[in-house]
Amino acid sequence: MSKCNHDHSKNPHDKPHAHSHTAITTAFKISIFLNLIFVAIEIFYGYLSNSMALVADAFHNFSDVLSLVIALVGFFFAKRANGKKISAGTSIFNAVLLFFTLIFIVFESVKRLIYPAAQGELNTNIVMLVAFIGIIINFGSAILFKTHQHDDLNAQGAYLHLMADAAISLGVVISAFAIKHTGFNQLDSIISILISIIIFYNTLPLLRKSIKEYKACT
Repeated sequence: MSKCNHDHSKNPHDKPHAHSHTAITTAFKISIFLNLIFVAIEIFYGYLSNSMALVADAFHNFSDVLSLVIALVGFFFAKRANGKKISAGTSIFNAVLLFFTLIFIVFESVKRLIYPAAQGELNTNIVMLVAFIGIIINFGSAILFKTHQHDDLNAQGAYLHLMADAAISLGVVISAFAIKHTGFNQLDSIISILISIIIFYNTLPLLRKSIKEYKACT
């Protein structure tokens, strides 16, 4: 018998499970709403401040919004027969999507290291303010998933995505502050690459766990 089969008969644990399901779906909806608003803010002020770091981070956040939507759909399917397989599959997609995002971040960072003059002059005050708002939004959204990340792979994936976004926004704040006082623009790219490496190693265990669960459901 597949490990993915569920006993859908009523039991004393139905109400706590239903409560957990409602809490997770609410967390997804709030996170999607807040991050969509922030993506628009980041793109606008990214171009206004001449900061490609903010623009790149905006598209990175947008990719995470898409992954949150996909994870939410997967979470709904997880209640049905063979649902664990669907949930694990969407979690694998999330991890792969994050890896592609990391490749984009590293590519952009290396390009700016090679051609620092192409970046132009930054309005570091705007960059720091917008990135700081990003830390608050992403960290706050991640907290919504923290208590559920051990119960559902998609909740765990969302938690990692949002913490990664908060870390990237922190890197942008630090680099903008340093650039403001030193003029060393390359620091932004160096920090972005280091953060990408950290995120990569933090996401690998989730990908392995998701693949293992997906195979168990086949």
